[in-house]
Amino acid sequence: MNDQDKTREELIRELLILRRRVAHLEEADQARRVAEEALKQSEERYRSIFQMVPVSIWEEDYTRLSEAIATLKAQGVTDFRGWLDDHPDFIHQAALMIKVADVNDETLKMYRAESKEELLGSPSRVLLPQSWDAFREELIAIAEGKNTFETEGLTHTLRGERRNVLVRIAIPSSLSDFRHMLLSVMDISDSKQAEQALRRSEERFRAIFEGARDCIFIKDRDLRYSHVNPAMEKLLMRPASLLIGLRSEDIYGEEAGKHIREVDLRALSGESIEEEHSRPINGFHFTFLDIREPLRNAEGEIIGICGISRNVTERKLATHTFDPSTADYPSSAMRSTLAKARYAAATDSVVLLLGESGSGKDFLARYIHAHSRRDKGPFFAINCAALSHELAESELFGHEPGAFTGARGRKRGLLELAEGGTLLLNEIGELSLTLQSKLLTFLDTRSFTRVGGEKTISVNARLIAATHRDLREEIAHGRFLSALFYRLDVFSIRVPALRERREDIPLLVEELTAKLMVDLHLTDAPPLDANTVKDMTKHDWPGNVRELRNVIERALILPDRGSLEFPFSGREATPDEWSYKLRFPSQMSLHELRHQITQALCMEALRRADGNKKAAAELLGISRYSLYRYMTYYDIEEGEKVTAE
Repeated sequence: MNDQDKTREELIRELLILRRRVAHLEEADQARRVAEEALKQSEERYRSIFQMVPVSIWEEDYTRLSEAIATLKAQGVTDFRGWLDDHPDFIHQAALMIKVADVNDETLKMYRAESKEELLGSPSRVLLPQSWDAFREELIAIAEGKNTFETEGLTHTLRGERRNVLVRIAIPSSLSDFRHMLLSVMDISDSKQAEQALRRSEERFRAIFEGARDCIFIKDRDLRYSHVNPAMEKLLMRPASLLIGLRSEDIYGEEAGKHIREVDLRALSGESIEEEHSRPINGFHFTFLDIREPLRNAEGEIIGICGISRNVTERKLATHTFDPSTADYPSSAMRSTLAKARYAAATDSVVLLLGESGSGKDFLARYIHAHSRRDKGPFFAINCAALSHELAESELFGHEPGAFTGARGRKRGLLELAEGGTLLLNEIGELSLTLQSKLLTFLDTRSFTRVGGEKTISVNARLIAATHRDLREEIAHGRFLSALFYRLDVFSIRVPALRERREDIPLLVEELTAKLMVDLHLTDAPPLDANTVKDMTKHDWPGNVRELRNVIERALILPDRGSLEFPFSGREATPDEWSYKLRFPSQMSLHELRHQITQALCMEALRRADGNKKAAAELLGISRYSLYRYMTYYDIEEGEKVTAE
């Protein structure tokens, strides 16, 4: 091979090497372009995230600070916390070493900045004095090589508004990599204010809980006491440590505990309950007004109950006017009636009391309550005849604010007030048909709504109804709902009139006199003649026990009394007899006397006919029009209850 061939081969070889190098360069350039594109995309994603996250992001240059910390470590500083205690000025110097390089749009909103340039520079410009301790802890975390740091601090906006913030930092493991850092700053001012408000609320609750005179307690879902206040400790004469974890049965006994548990279970189901109840404590019976409310967590789930018990024993004793007689009434009629009453008291059924006005239906209702398992609860009575139709619904069921003109606040009706006890509806036949229908719904569901309200209220109260009317006749005339009558007529008791139990009059006189002596604040009772009492047993007493009581009261208040005297004749009267007393000689003429007697006869006829004009005219043997004329002439219609049948 000559020299020319060798030269050609070398050129070819160099050309191949050059081509390979060019190919490598092209590959490297392609890889560079790919890397640049990836870096660009990564930068775009970073910027997108940087701007879009709903949290304030700060990009800060820590280069000078990392160099300063590295220098201190090289000088042998190992206890950085102790070194800062000796060199407190370094904290402010370190803040000046950090430079804010960039912030996102959320930061501009949080700090009320118009542009990024207003926040670039040292971050110390937005720190409040209270935040320097938090920054000190950040420096220690960096110097000790911790991976993350989180702290709460205070900053202020460029307009001077304070902000509570939560700062989070991811710290590189090596100071050589510790250059640009990203800090997330979250505004927690609202949650901080809520936390402070909650703390103040807890402080107020604690002050009320500890200082209240009423017993306040909290029970868990197992109905065990979890909190009791000092008033409850004092009443039960036990420290809280011995009460926590107990149930009501452990404190008040099985009987009272069973009732309390029933009410507590209703509160756990979501009801708000207010009731009056008596229970034994250390051998004595106390009466409490109890309020129970369900206790809910943040999610609205019931986790227990909160209760308040007010001791109303003294008030109860002051207003308690009923003392069930322990004496046995001699009459068979009353003995039979009380036997039925005791039988009714053993159940929780509705009771219907029938009898003449004034015969003692109210007494019998109280007797049933006093001998029932509800005797520790309240007893309320309402005379339906004394209520206007407009107010009767509010009195029974209560009303909400604005339900009608004058209803400024919420009112709890008698049904609610009788929670755990008994409510007597006297003269139930006087209720309107609308109220009868609502009462029927309550008896079927044991729930109702207040006037103007929407929330259904459940009540555990026993109902006793009483009337002097013949309800079957009222049904026939369309004045009483048959469905309500059959719902009330579960257990009927007829209360005998006083003329049917004359043997009880001496005992009743004794009982009523003793009670009236207390009510009238009299210290000594005049003697009662035996013949007078005997004469009283011969009287018919059309007003029944009410009339007897009024007669005794009138005799007690007569001045200069040597003995009790009663203004009626001792002989037995019959319903058909009627008398009118006149003086002779009289100052009136015969004509005037005739008119006076005519007026008296008309009034007596109307009384016997219960105001029925037609029946009164028949009793007098005159026409109805003649009676109208006499009534107009003598002006006897005014104040009289009359009908036009």
